[in-house]
Amino acid sequence: MNPIICPKCKSIVPSGSKFCPQCGNPLVDISNQSLSLGKQIGIYSVCLLAPPFGLIYTFKYAGKANPQLRNIGIAALILTGFSIAFTAWSAIGTYHYMQNLLQTYVGTSY
Repeated sequence: MNPIICPKCKSIVPSGSKFCPQCGNPLVDISNQSLSLGKQIGIYSVCLLAPPFGLIYTFKYAGKANPQLRNIGIAALILTGFSIAFTAWSAIGTYHYMQNLLQTYVGTSY
């Protein structure tokens, strides 16, 4: 295998390397990589179950050139937004329920 030249620092890099040993520049185009189904399910689970953390995946993948990664980022944004809205709706409903319950037993308004 022939050595390659780093496009950033112009040093000779052994063939098969993923990063330049001199400058750390990635030598493999990671924008064309795809994510496994298991990883996607993990991302979507985080978006639904821990909504603020789903925004991490939105920022990480939504701006990628790879259409699959970009779609994952957009889906992460939609699922995170849905989860935040559902959590807010549920919290408001619980608040009103508890307020009505207290009014029933105490007889005063809060």
